[in-house]
Amino acid sequence: MRRWILSLFGMLFLPAAVHAAPVQLVPGEKYVAMGSSFAAGPGLVRQAEGSPLNCGRSQNNYAHILAERHRLNLVDASCSGATTLDILYRREFNQPPQIDAVDAATRLVTITIGGNDVSYMANVIAQTCLSRGFAPARCRPTADADVERVFTELEARMTAVVDATRGRAPNATIVLVDYFTIVPESGGCPNLMPLSDVQLRSAAMIARRLADITARVAEQRRVWLVKLSTASATHNVCARDPWIQGYQPRNDWPGFKTPPYHPNLAGMTGAADVIDRTLFGR
Repeated sequence: MRRWILSLFGMLFLPAAVHAAPVQLVPGEKYVAMGSSFAAGPGLVRQAEGSPLNCGRSQNNYAHILAERHRLNLVDASCSGATTLDILYRREFNQPPQIDAVDAATRLVTITIGGNDVSYMANVIAQTCLSRGFAPARCRPTADADVERVFTELEARMTAVVDATRGRAPNATIVLVDYFTIVPESGGCPNLMPLSDVQLRSAAMIARRLADITARVAEQRRVWLVKLSTASATHNVCARDPWIQGYQPRNDWPGFKTPPYHPNLAGMTGAADVIDRTLFGR
């Protein structure tokens, strides 16, 4: 009897990140998308109207796809290069902090953030730059010690983002969407990702730590979690059906183009499908 009571008690207090019922939204309700380039979708077909070019915000990112499918009123605040601090406090490319887009009328918020805090993509691109023979002054990787220092703060930073969102939009469904997987589980593809085995494993470790922190914050703050990292694992840079494009020298992508190791159109569509299944059971 005591064991049954304890089991029932545990069921009653399951974290709300584990959800049974699909999200119910009415067409026209407000949806705010926040995050970095893996949310913004730089270079994907069309730049979002009225957005700064440097943000790389696409009309074909997962937020726009979801908003169109569910006929939601989207306010897309995502921006390439964004960190948790840009969501909460800073004016990136002369825009207000992303959190300013969230208000009491908001019913859905998706957030992909944290990678730029720990220089995730910046360092993968910098290491590729070095492997191509460019000078360190041009490639500029972030020192391991600096990455580790920020990692000690990242869970608190992401928690602050969720708490600020909940404070502004108490009736919203809040969703943490973690990062696409870019590195294969084993092996590599030097033509698309010219990194050593050590560099590949280092990138994979950073990705796992990001995913783990995102999952902990979702569980502790009882918000939805979309494990895009898991869903995209078989669509990494080296896969037959990649959701991430490989490396290209920077001179090959001026203007509104997709930077190295970022989602392609198939990836953003796949991300929207994963979010749809998780939230809406579609």
